Amino acid sequence: MEKLDQNMPIIDFPTEDAPFFSNQVMSPKRFFRAVIEDFSLPLQVIAGGRESCAEGYSINRKNFPYYAFEFVTSGRGLLTLHKNTYDLFPGTVFLYGPGTPHSIQNCLSQPLVKYFATFTGIRASFLLHEKLELVGKVVHITEPAMVLHTFEDLVESGLKNSLYSTKICSTLLELLLYKIADSSLDQKEIYSSAFQTYQKCRDILEQNFLEIFDLTQIAELCSLNESYLCRLFKRFDHRSPYKLLMQLKITHAAEVLSTNKGTIKELSFRMGFSDQYHFSRAFKQVLGFSPREYLKMSTQ
Repeated sequence: MEKLDQNMPIIDFPTEDAPFFSNQVMSPKRFFRAVIEDFSLPLQVIAGGRESCAEGYSINRKNFPYYAFEFVTSGRGLLTLHKNTYDLFPGTVFLYGPGTPHSIQNCLSQPLVKYFATFTGIRASFLLHEKLELVGKVVHITEPAMVLHTFEDLVESGLKNSLYSTKICSTLLELLLYKIADSSLDQKEIYSSAFQTYQKCRDILEQNFLEIFDLTQIAELCSLNESYLCRLFKRFDHRSPYKLLMQLKITHAAEVLSTNKGTIKELSFRMGFSDQYHFSRAFKQVLGFSPREYLKMSTQ
């Protein structure tokens, strides 16, 4: 694969657009950087961005000169890769490389919103084929928020023309690949009954976290016993159900604090904590600083 990467075309695209950018999107936020013939850059990000697909979005490519991966954040669609067809839905990531035919079709009733990154270099070949074995795969991310935040940083860095933006993009791209590999599930697991049960429980938790205060309540709402619920989260998530509950509560509390709606004491009781001390301790465990420190930073 190294020869293939070294022989990839060096194309001087316009600074704001590239031939492989689709015009079947609405309000795209994306960047392009021409390939640099510099062997001190073994991993180069060529393009990246966020796209809201238009109603008739349809991509059919027999070939693609670079490596790329796409991350679905909302909507539905269909992907054909290596003559296999896959459902696209929030949390899906698919990766393809040079010479990989693929097609992407939008669902008319639920248009896709997705992030993408296009890249090249000898290290790209090593990471995707030998280290992480991701190229040509379709996976589902168990922690999409972590991937989303890094993707946002990548896009913002790509839009800048600063001294270190090229290297920052390469670093963020490698971080993204490791995050995807670390929190991904194979498509076969996604369609298992166990994963469907986990997803249902997670949806219930995310929709009702303000009214839930302990593991027993989570299990009752999900109609499962506590031990099985914990086993499901251990299998498909890096967090226990209770830890996810705390993250949801504290993230929401931080949003409320930033709008100055109520005092810390009032908020601690609204979130279901017995007192302000326990709320502050949980807040610091999740976000790394106390509510007072967060409030001070958000008002500066």
